[in-house]
Amino acid sequence: MGAGLARRISTIPVLEMAVPDKVDEIVARAIEHTRALIKDSPDRWEAARRGLEAIHDDLARASPRHPALSRLQAFIARGDRRAL
Repeated sequence: MGAGLARRISTIPVLEMAVPDKVDEIVARAIEHTRALIKDSPDRWEAARRGLEAIHDDLARASPRHPALSRLQAFIARGDRRAL
């Protein structure tokens, strides 16, 4: 493989290759992990929220109309209401 081809392949975002097949799985795992994290330590919500927002933004760029994105947004909104 030539250096030019290797350079082009290495710039393909990983999420573009994973989407849309894996969006449901990524969202489910993110929510599951966050639930476990905040169950043990509710004060970690702000850090968890930043991570969830980053995941949402990456997935939305790769698959903007995927239904799992609304599930992730709803989870974030519920967490925000609980944190108030």
